[in-house]
Formats: sequence, structure tokens, C-alpha cells
Amino acid sequence: MKNLCILFILLTACKVYAQTKIGSYSASVTFTNDATCAGCVDLPAKLTIADAMADASTKGVATFSLADFISSSGLISIDYPNAQIATATLHGFVSASGLQTFGGDKQFDGKLFVSSGLATTPSYAFKDATTTGFSYNTGGGVETIIGSFTGTEHFKFTSEGRFVVTNVATNSAKLGINVYKDAYVDEDTQGQDGGINVTTYGGTSLNPKYHTSTFTGRTSSGTASVPAPTKDDQAMAEFTGKGWCTGCGSDGFEPSNRGVIGIYAAVDQTSDNTAAYIGIKTTRYFADDGDGNHMSLLVDPSGNAGLTYLETGLFGSASSVNWGGTYDDRFFSIEGTANGDAGIFIQSSTGSQGMNIWLDYSANTVFFDNVRNNTAAIIQTRLRSTTATPVIAITTGLFTPDAGANYYGGTNFGTDIIPDNVLTVGSSSQFQMDGVGKIVKYNSAIADGELLIGKTSGSTFEKATLTAGTGISINNSGGSITLNASSNFTATADKTVANTVIETTLLSPTGVGSLTINANTLAAGKTYLIKAYGFVSTDASAPNWTIKAKLGGTVIATTTGAATASLSNRRVEITTIFTCQTTGTSGTIAAQGTFGYNSNSTNGFTREMVNTAPITINTTASQTIDLTFTWSVANANNTITITNATIEAMN
Repeated sequence: MKNLCILFILLTACKVYAQTKIGSYSASVTFTNDATCAGCVDLPAKLTIADAMADASTKGVATFSLADFISSSGLISIDYPNAQIATATLHGFVSASGLQTFGGDKQFDGKLFVSSGLATTPSYAFKDATTTGFSYNTGGGVETIIGSFTGTEHFKFTSEGRFVVTNVATNSAKLGINVYKDAYVDEDTQGQDGGINVTTYGGTSLNPKYHTSTFTGRTSSGTASVPAPTKDDQAMAEFTGKGWCTGCGSDGFEPSNRGVIGIYAAVDQTSDNTAAYIGIKTTRYFADDGDGNHMSLLVDPSGNAGLTYLETGLFGSASSVNWGGTYDDRFFSIEGTANGDAGIFIQSSTGSQGMNIWLDYSANTVFFDNVRNNTAAIIQTRLRSTTATPVIAITTGLFTPDAGANYYGGTNFGTDIIPDNVLTVGSSSQFQMDGVGKIVKYNSAIADGELLIGKTSGSTFEKATLTAGTGISINNSGGSITLNASSNFTATADKTVANTVIETTLLSPTGVGSLTINANTLAAGKTYLIKAYGFVSTDASAPNWTIKAKLGGTVIATTTGAATASLSNRRVEITTIFTCQTTGTSGTIAAQGTFGYNSNSTNGFTREMVNTAPITINTTASQTIDLTFTWSVANANNTITITNATIEAMN
């Protein structure tokens, strides 16, 4: 009975797994009787089951090998080569080869490994674009993940940390990294709304400053397959900005650039370390200025910077040309267009303090203007060419801060229309100088005979009228004044020496000019001529006479001797000339002279006044010129009168 139960179980198991296809097979089943079973019926030792093919309607038997069973779970293996293959709508097994389509989502909790693939046959591809996807490559010892479109490599990530865009059309080689993020409400404290961050650590090297986050633009002319040297003014890297508006581009962002920070080649590149310049371009605001970018700030290869309009460099020169004399020079330039204004304004936000320097092209005027603080007046300096109106070269003015309503004074250098003068000073041009350097106005128009005279009170110059007088002659029409210089003298009164034995001057103190040579006015070569004319009478007892020419107390020429007796009003003439040879406290002069008179109407006598050596004189002190006469006998008949006397500086 027990053996029947076992057979029943076995047959039942075959029924349970009737869905499994069992091949045609004939085998014997061996039974073993249980000696401990009381009342059991012993069966034959073997039971033979006829061969039968198991299918959906027929039960059968089959022979199984050891590999067909899993002893731990008691399972029977499946005929995988002939098993049901899964499709998009039917459950089944995965095929080892060929294309197989799955439906629904699939999740793998373990790893998924695929082959490396190529750009033409990516490992990960798409149903509708089987040559578009991702591949892996290790060419050249660098691991690379390649992105392909239609079998062509377009970008790749490398194990060196590089992202490279390759093999794209000429006008499509653009890498767009867009960070979409709503702005923070508190924009003052969280103003950095998204972006791209590159963090670099300098390490422990001695020069960590050389380890930095870097964005590099690499540009050449030519094509990717046939590159060529970078060209002059070719952009090597540019950072641009774009705005959004309704209807601006396909995604709302304008297609053209609005502002550029760029690095450009300064020359055609022929080697490394070739010159480059940096430019900032801005976009014109007003419609009549156009809508394109133009250069606004440029730093040339020498390090000179400037606000400019042109892309060819500062002052219109090639950007590669060194602006200064050497590369150590540094300049900053502000340039407008050929017909535009340019300037610099250094001032507070209200404009109440600061200064302006600017070129007003239309007015043909350069302003160094409005130097001011918030309470003081304004100084204005304006440079104009001869074609400006009015024609002024430089104008400076002192104004109050209320746009010049109160004018305190100013200066013009150049020419003004009314009056036509080069230099004018004052709120109403109180001081004026003409083009040849003549003062034509001082407080008021210049009058005849006026001079500027220093005034102690206030330490100023004031006008005073000079009139002709002693030692002064004026030629108003010719604008000239003649002054009798130091020791130029003309006597205007007679001088008589009579009936005395005292040495007495023959020069009347009444005259025009001065008898004194001022200190330090004698110079080597300076020459003076002394002349005296008159008449003389003597007693029947002939006296002696002595004539001296003197500088201060020093006699520079003299003669003495017996006079002719009984002279009556006869001509007398004294002449002395002296020349400075050296100067100083022990200066020297050379002097000679004569004393002449007539004994009657036809006969004359001359006595010489000779020096055979230079005479020492102190030229650093003032010296008074004098002619003296001495009689040896006091007698009323002994008399000499000088009617004409002059002292003349010859040079």
C-alpha cells in the first residue's frame, strides 16, 4: 500500500509540472517493500511505464540528469534554449543575442555592464536614433566618455577633467551651460542666483598662486581638420551677456550679444607668447547709435588702458604697437569717436563736489572744469582753438556753485573778441595784455604817463601818473620815458669861486640828474666824461691855481701851477674822462684830463692832468663826482665862474 502511495505522489508531481515539456523516454521504476509495514501489500520490484510525450494534453515521463535538479530547493531545470523569449507584450526569458524589445519600466538593483562601443556604434543608444548615444574609450591612455549624434562624435568627457565639444558645424560650435534657478526674494543678501563654480586648491607647493581655477579659450583660424595660425584681432575668448524679452529668439533670450568681455590676438600668431589685448564691448543704448557692440574699454599688450570707441587700439594705432616709449610706461586714455565728445567726471553723486575734464567736440572746447567743493566757488578752465566762438585759448573763472550766477573773476589766455587781447583777468577783464605782451588795461584803460607803483599798504601795485620833471622826460606818443641815470648831470646854474683859498666845488648843486654813481653800478668798461666851461679873471700879482677831478674823496685827475696875471673874463675849459677797469673794494679806474684857458682873444694855454697808472677806487660804495678849484691867494680879482657843466655816462 505504501508503494502505491509513492507512485501516486510521483504521478501527481508529473501532473503538476505537466506544463514543462518532457521528451520521449522509457525507464524502469524500482520499488522497495517496507518490512516494518504491517498489512502492506508487497509490489513487484520494478514498475515499467510506457514511453509517452508530455504536452499540453498528454502526461508523460522523462529521464532527468543530475544537473536537471537543484538539490537545495528540489527544483527541476528548464530547457532554456527552447524557452519562451520575452517581448513587449509577453513574459519570457532574455535572449543571449539579437534585438529584443521590452515593455514597461525596468529596475536593476545591481550593476549593468555594457561593451565600450564606438562613436559610430554607441554602447547606449536610442530606439529612434540607433547611432546617437554614449560610448567609452581608452585611446591614448585617457579614459573618455563620448557623446555621439548620428554616428559622429560631438562631445566627450575625459579622465583628465576636460569637457570637449568636437565636430560641429561652423556656426553651431556653441557650448551652452544654462543654470535655471528662480532668484531669491532677498536679493541683497543672496544675489548670486545660480552659476558655475570651479574650485581649485593650491596644494602645498611653494607657489600656490600658480594653481588657480582657469577658463581658457583656444582659437585658431582654418578648420578642425586643417587648423591655421590665429589672426590679428581674432577673438580667443569672450564672455557675453544676453537678455530676455517677449519675441526675443526661440526661447525668449535674444540671439545677439549684449556686452562682451574678450581676449583678442594683437598680431598674427607665429610663435608662443604672442601679444594679446583685452577689451570690454558694450551695446549702444539709443536707437540712432545703432544696435551693435562697440569697444568701450581696452587694455593693450603693453598694459596701457583706455576708454575707446575703436577696436584697432588706443589713438587709432594698431593694438600691438607699444603706446609708451618702453613697456615700463603706463597710460590711461579716454577716446571718443572722430566727431564725438570724451571726458572724465570725478564728482559726488549730486555733482556738488569734484571736477570735470572733457572735450566738447561741437563747441571745439576742452574743459578743465568745475573744480569745487560743496560750499566754495567753482574754478573753470576752458581751452579753445582759434576757430571757436569766442576765440579764446584758455579761460579760467571763479564762480559760485549756482551755475556761475555770481562771477568773481577769471583769466583768459588766447584772444577774445572784445577786447582783442591775449590775456585778460577779472570779472570784467580789469587786467588785459595784448598779443605782443603790452599791458593795455589795469583796472581801467591805460592813460598817458601812468606807471605801476608798488604800494606797501596791501602789498599791491597801483597806477600812478608820471610827469616830466627833474631828471625825467616823457614821450607819451611814443610810449617812452627818459630818466637821467645815476651820475648823469647837467648844471642849470652858474658856480663862482672867488677871493678864497679854500678848495671849492665848481659844480652847481642846481641841475638835472645826479652827481652820484650808485654802489655796484660801475662795471668794467663803464666810462664817464666830465666837462666844465666858463670864464676866469686874475689879479696883477699872478696867483697859483689847483684843479682836481674827484670820485668821493679820491683825486682821479689834477693839475696845479701859476696863473697868468691880469686875466679878464677869459675862456676856461676843464675836461676829465675816466673808465672803470676792475670792480670791487679795490677796483681800478684809468683817468686823464686837461685844463685850458685863453690869455687873450687869440692865444690859449692848456695844462695837462695826466695819470700814468690806474687809480684804486671802491666800486661797491657810492661815489660822488666833483670838480674843485683852489686859489693860492684870496683876492677879489681872483675869480672863476663855471656856466656850463655836464657829467655824461658814455655807455
